[in-house]
This record gives sequence, structure tokens and C-alpha cells, in this order.
Amino acid sequence: EPVPSEEEMQRLVAARSLHAAPFPYDAKMEDLQDFFSQHGEVKSVRMLRHKSKDFRGEVFVEFASPEEAAAVKGLQLEHAGAQLRLVAKADYVPPE
Repeated sequence: EPVPSEEEMQRLVAARSLHAAPFPYDAKMEDLQDFFSQHGEVKSVRMLRHKSKDFRGEVFVEFASPEEAAAVKGLQLEHAGAQLRLVAKADYVPPE
């Protein structure tokens, strides 16, 4: 089986990934991984940062499959008292 192109790999990863926010600025990677692992098999969590390297309170979460990502996207999740906004990575538009 041929190895997928980089473009195809990015598309496959995006299909099983969500953008999620808001999180506390002092959130820890382990806590975020544990939180999402309660809802599906997590392959990775990427914390988005400001140019200053401070956490922006937003993450990309890659799940094991597009179906798992879709199932989690359909949940009403709350973290640290805040309702999370969950958007498919392919539909995420970064702020200006």
C-alpha cells in the first residue's frame, strides 16, 4: 500500500481532529489529555500558544478516528466551569 502524500496525511489528521476552547491559561497538558481521554481515544493534544509562548486557552485534539471526533463534537462538554466550543479542525478559522 503506498504511503499517503503529506497533503493527504494532513487531511486524514484534520478529519479526526477538533479545535476546543476555552481552557484556563494555566491548564496542563496531562490534564487536557486526561480530560479528552474520558470521551475517546486521544492520539495527541496540541496546545495553541501566543507568540510569547503563553498558552492561548485553545487546543487541537486528534482522536483515533473521524467517528470518535464526530461523537465528541456532538457532546456538551464543560471544563473548569466553562462550556467548551468544539469545532472540526477543517472548519476552524483562527482569529485575526
